[in-house]
Amino acid sequence: MVIIYAAQTSTIPKLYDNLLISFYHLRNEKKKIYSFLEGFLNYDKVIIDSGGFTAMRKNIYTKQYMESYLRFLDVVEGVVEGYFSLDVPGNFEETLKNHEWMLEQGYKPIPVIHYRYTIEQCKEIVKNSDFYAVGGLVPYFRRANDFQKAKVIKWVIDISEQLKGNIHLFGVGTSIFSFPKEWIKKYVKSVDFSIHRRYKIIETKGKKYNFRMNVLFYGNKTSCLIKGGYYTIEYELKRWLDED
Repeated sequence: MVIIYAAQTSTIPKLYDNLLISFYHLRNEKKKIYSFLEGFLNYDKVIIDSGGFTAMRKNIYTKQYMESYLRFLDVVEGVVEGYFSLDVPGNFEETLKNHEWMLEQGYKPIPVIHYRYTIEQCKEIVKNSDFYAVGGLVPYFRRANDFQKAKVIKWVIDISEQLKGNIHLFGVGTSIFSFPKEWIKKYVKSVDFSIHRRYKIIETKGKKYNFRMNVLFYGNKTSCLIKGGYYTIEYELKRWLDED
């Protein structure tokens, strides 16, 4: 069973079973962090993203940011399902350095690898962990053509066959349907969908449909699930994986 996390940023919704939230949106907000603890208890599973990608874009990915991430993890210890390493997109050396630093501090982060890492680099980060995350995929799935997407998918599959562990796929959204179904069942432990993007207007065959309409369209398929008045992609993924 693939665990599906609703990826949320600055506010917590109440419509989903599991939540992935970015530390970037909680940093330096001590009172807010503590108030979030009660909210976390409303979910079956909560998992924490370091927010490294956003912090890097905002030019605040400093030692202070990383240390505050560790303090935050101390606050939510025992409440969250897990937390990801302080990865640096596009920089293997810094990602490895940060991951090893967290381990030295006594934390057990979920290692994060990125598209274009070599298998040797992936093995060095993941090491003996049986669960890791794959990041850096979002730009390729949002803006790349089908040929480029196919290259990314092949890379993920090839890496997974050698690392053998379970995978969390960051930010793939509905592109999860582009991966082989049997591969997903074998290797993918969890995925996350952006709440804001999940309920945007999508276009198919020249017509526009909204995720909040009576019917959710994905490609040529039609499916829907009402939860709190919303139609969610979770149902489509679960239904698709359960098909013969």
